[in-house]
Amino acid sequence: MSYLDVPRIHFIGRFYADPSTVNNDPTHYQPDVTDPAPWQDPAGLHWFRILDCNVTSVEGGSASDPLVGAAVTTTDLPTPAKIADLDVYQQAVPTIFGMKLQIALPDGTSFVGDVQPVSLNSLWFNAVLPMRGWDMQYGWGSFGGDSNACGTYQTVMSVKESDWPTTAGALQALKEKTMMVDGNLLLAFRFVVDGYINVPGNQNYRFGRITGAIGPVAANQPVQAVGPRWLAGRAVPPNANWDVPSFYGASFKVDPDRKVMVIDMANGICRVLPGGDPVDLGTVNVCVTANGTETVLGQIDCTSFAYSNSSGIVELPLSDAQLASVQSNPISITTSRADIGPNPIFSENPSGWYVAADNRALRMAGVPGTTAQTDVYVTHWGKPAPNIQLELMIEPVYGATQGATVPPTNPGDTPQAVNVFQPPTTYATPTDDNGKSVVALQVMHDPGSRTPQLDGQLYFIIPYISGTTPPDIVNQPPAQELQISCVAWANTPILEQPTWQDILAIMEPYVKLYPGMTRKIDLSVEDTFNLFATNPPWIAMHEPQPRNGICSGAIGFYMTRDFTDTRFMPVTRDLSPNKFQTVINYIANLQKSMGFLPCKPATEGGEAS
Repeated sequence: MSYLDVPRIHFIGRFYADPSTVNNDPTHYQPDVTDPAPWQDPAGLHWFRILDCNVTSVEGGSASDPLVGAAVTTTDLPTPAKIADLDVYQQAVPTIFGMKLQIALPDGTSFVGDVQPVSLNSLWFNAVLPMRGWDMQYGWGSFGGDSNACGTYQTVMSVKESDWPTTAGALQALKEKTMMVDGNLLLAFRFVVDGYINVPGNQNYRFGRITGAIGPVAANQPVQAVGPRWLAGRAVPPNANWDVPSFYGASFKVDPDRKVMVIDMANGICRVLPGGDPVDLGTVNVCVTANGTETVLGQIDCTSFAYSNSSGIVELPLSDAQLASVQSNPISITTSRADIGPNPIFSENPSGWYVAADNRALRMAGVPGTTAQTDVYVTHWGKPAPNIQLELMIEPVYGATQGATVPPTNPGDTPQAVNVFQPPTTYATPTDDNGKSVVALQVMHDPGSRTPQLDGQLYFIIPYISGTTPPDIVNQPPAQELQISCVAWANTPILEQPTWQDILAIMEPYVKLYPGMTRKIDLSVEDTFNLFATNPPWIAMHEPQPRNGICSGAIGFYMTRDFTDTRFMPVTRDLSPNKFQTVINYIANLQKSMGFLPCKPATEGGEAS
């Protein structure tokens, strides 16, 4: 949330992403499907890069601040950041792992931030005005799903204090304002992505637009949960004309110290073209409704200039009387245009309550007793709400479940998925003084698998305030910002002495579903697998220490990197821990049979034995 504070750095440019799309189809996880459809990008390697970006302005700084014009890129070290879906039935929360963001100032100085893994939030697929109309016979308009999509990533990155430039201006103000933990300065980092082109042959294939904001980090605030207040976008009216735009939503906060309202409009307004300007809204007013009377607070800029120059974040000065009014009354946004549907186009919940989840994508082993947790934040008129009890709706995901990212004809979870999570071991704690509730999940029994090649089951967990009406996931699906998605892998047995046939059964889905990797190395060929399971020595890969009992081989090296490491394999991060350990056992046994084991740490100046 604190990226809305100042000093705040704004940038805009392009991003590159090439996730393989063969694994987007549930039918591809059937063993008898040996020649799956290629979809848009079968050769993708799951890279995510930021490039061709520059700082456009600094809120809380001057127009001549040294940061303005700075290049913003990712470093590709040790390899490019990786982007991976949670599950074929939940492709709306792709997570970016291992991103390193570099800001290079015009004076030649630079700094690099390690970005915490972050999942996509607030994804919508009608963020571009259709060329023909909203009627479903045209699907998503005229441009294709991904190019019509827009979403938000929000996280924290850390920069070593020793690497922080001494350049005067907003950078020093930011250093003084933000938190420092263990010698690292923490920065709030939000970026919005849209206009992604996944059509081969297009000159912008694999590229999209990105606009970002970087600000200070405050204590006891969420990392990924949007807020602290929320303006929900107006739905497209029934039978709307083709030129009636859609709207999504906008985070906002009231800053009483600066006497301003800060609204993030970057992911809220329909674009005219993919990666293009927001639709013309005429005069846009922010209003407050108190005692049944709506009062205009002032105008905001929702043009392409605001999007490009300040990452779509607008500030509205408030008088003392306005400041007092907005502290406990609902906000709305209206347009002067009378030809694009009813007003208002954005509205706050009149109750002032807002609930949002932090980490919305969880992966966990299906071993009974295994636990996982995430945080949910509750605010009332933007202030943390303590002592609020949340309840949980837990939904196994089937093809027809609202929010599943496949056609409803696909079956989804099997009956074995039912009651894997249930009270009292799955629960939400009352909120603390910071409005934070801990949602704790515990596996009660083996979830099982959906198919022999689709390990585990998928769940949507939806928190709601106790005593209120539970969400209606069929007729009124809960907001994305609230919903938690969790994959619980099947509790398959760990094989201590696996055969090659056991390993082949695990590798075959990756050979089929990740062709980009298979072009580099075919893991379904026993001789090839064994060669790279034992070669080269890890000392040649600058890794002298053994891990998991092995100390050689490229396959074992990449499989034993940290889960957030860009080199971790499988890059899709959908191999269950039990199957993972079976593969490691096979490699360890193979190395032992060749006299490699037991491994010993490298001595100074020497190699591991």
